[in-house]
Amino acid sequence: MSLMVPSVSIDLSPTTGRPFYGSPVSDVKEIAKAISVSDKAMMATITEQILCDYMEMVDRTIDGILEDVYYVPLKQINQIQPDGRTVKMYPGALARLARYWSAGLMLQSQFSKVDPNTNEVVQSMIDDAKQQVYMIKRFNMRLQGQEFKANQFGHTCYPTMIPPIIVEPNW
Repeated sequence: MSLMVPSVSIDLSPTTGRPFYGSPVSDVKEIAKAISVSDKAMMATITEQILCDYMEMVDRTIDGILEDVYYVPLKQINQIQPDGRTVKMYPGALARLARYWSAGLMLQSQFSKVDPNTNEVVQSMIDDAKQQVYMIKRFNMRLQGQEFKANQFGHTCYPTMIPPIIVEPNW
């Protein structure tokens, strides 16, 4: 009698059991391929498991930044598509910034010896993603369907009435 191991999707976070913010993994790989990497053979060696490790790192970083404002991990919302289908997805620019941040971290560490122009592009991708996360934290950009926290004033008013005090400078 053989034991059957349940198949686990590569797009699920091992920490939360939910899909990565930037999933599917293939989208992150396409972003990484779009950057002109001088060694295309080296890009072929990047596996989905390596990308998942970077996506997990980015998801936990995003959760750490947003945990003062939202209950984390963030949850997917139902989005009605133009053709009438309902698709579960993460709100706003969360998926986009997670994809670019994951691809940027992977390129930065795996391809550290590439030309300086590529390094600048990768660093600007990461910085742009971090700026967008801080825009979400500072309430410049709201995430639809997420539950706010109100921890500095106790539970005397709704969290949407008094946003949290952000003491950090904008990225």
